[in-house]
Amino acid sequence: MDLFTDYEALEREKAERKAAEEKERNLQRVTLLIQERYGKNAMLKGMNFLEGGTTRERNGQIGGHRAGTDEMDDSFRLNKTGAATAADSQEEGEWE
Repeated sequence: MDLFTDYEALEREKAERKAAEEKERNLQRVTLLIQERYGKNAMLKGMNFLEGGTTRERNGQIGGHRAGTDEMDDSFRLNKTGAATAADSQEEGEWE
């Protein structure tokens, strides 16, 4: 022990770090569960829907190569307002 160290503050910081790590771990666990259930394209950042975004296309590839399809496997499409909608509820090439 030393007289100049605030051990209570160190314990509080340690508890805060542990709580933050637990929260992050839970978020990652839920994200993985959603992706397992609904596919890799179920949760994406908005920037992946912009022109030049490659994540959706890469999710359909195996080892950086096409997965045997000529078209990109989209789990989502954007409607006119820019909102993501499930592709399986729409006919091919059709927008809401």
